[in-house]
Amino acid sequence: MSSKYAEMSHDYFLNNAVISRINFCSDIKIFEQAVRNIIIEFKKEINPNHIPLRIKHIGKWENSILLPSKKQSEMERNTFKLDSENRIFGNLSNTLTYGEICYVSKGMVLNVDEIRYQGDFKKEDLISDYQDKIHSKKYIEAKWTKRYYIEVIKYLEWNTDRVPQKISRPTFPELYVPEKIMMGGMTGAIYDDTGLLCNHSITVSVLWKDLKCVENKSIEGSIKKDFKVKTVYPLRTQLEENSKQFNLKYLLAILNSKFAYKFLDSVRRSQIGFYPDDLKKLPIKKISFQEQQPFITLVDQILNIKQNDPNANIKHLEDQIDIMVYKIYELTYEEVKIIDPEIERIISKEEYDGVEL
Repeated sequence: MSSKYAEMSHDYFLNNAVISRINFCSDIKIFEQAVRNIIIEFKKEINPNHIPLRIKHIGKWENSILLPSKKQSEMERNTFKLDSENRIFGNLSNTLTYGEICYVSKGMVLNVDEIRYQGDFKKEDLISDYQDKIHSKKYIEAKWTKRYYIEVIKYLEWNTDRVPQKISRPTFPELYVPEKIMMGGMTGAIYDDTGLLCNHSITVSVLWKDLKCVENKSIEGSIKKDFKVKTVYPLRTQLEENSKQFNLKYLLAILNSKFAYKFLDSVRRSQIGFYPDDLKKLPIKKISFQEQQPFITLVDQILNIKQNDPNANIKHLEDQIDIMVYKIYELTYEEVKIIDPEIERIISKEEYDGVEL
């Protein structure tokens, strides 16, 4: 529905067929694989004025609603997107994308490199509940993380004849050294400045400036692919300059907000989480460090509370961050209610309209 590789197929159907009907089955478990299923019926004829029948099935096939639709020549690729008529994202002017601020990558794939070392070990063989000389690096996975805090930390074998030399995807060590944001699928994002390692269930974000002078094929390939350039410089220098305008905890506040979840949910390619390419699209408002400070202060409060008591209730602080995020993106109260149906229990329209950052 929203994957880059599907766009040519979408264009072909739009230009060479009548899209009779589209059944969106995201809420129905049709197959075991965690993908968003969609059923398309089309006719082999050309009629750009045809209006497709767009149906969303909820819970089971029999429960369905009609979605807004227009001529397929007007809707274009949005014909195939579930929420094409319901995107409320406020004012996205004066923004940079997350990928223009941070280098974003998945963590390590800890399975053995089967081509060269088939059967030498399994991922589970490398991880321990306790730290010792062999299992020397703190290590997390997505299933052990929540918004702003980590439930479980384990320890990874490191600097042995197996790790990192024999694992399938070791990434590069400089990725884990700077302060970073680590996001586990749909479980929320955390802040780390202790050198935590992780596997590929977690997406790691590092400010471009903190990777200055780090040269490797992963960084080079990411820049060329994402920005459609043949050479890395001078663009990489510009990315480093971009990142100097942002505090990582300001980015963390946005990333854990309901606004970001709504945006990412509309562009993600999988039902089970957000991929690096999804995160890179998130628009980040450019505001001064002074204006970022209230976000940073709240994030620091949350991090301190969760460090002392992982079970502490921080909803009131998260609500404050959500409201501040809505305001910097200039969402109206009515738009906020679409993203956050609980907003009326948190703040009235009059109070919301009066909020100044």
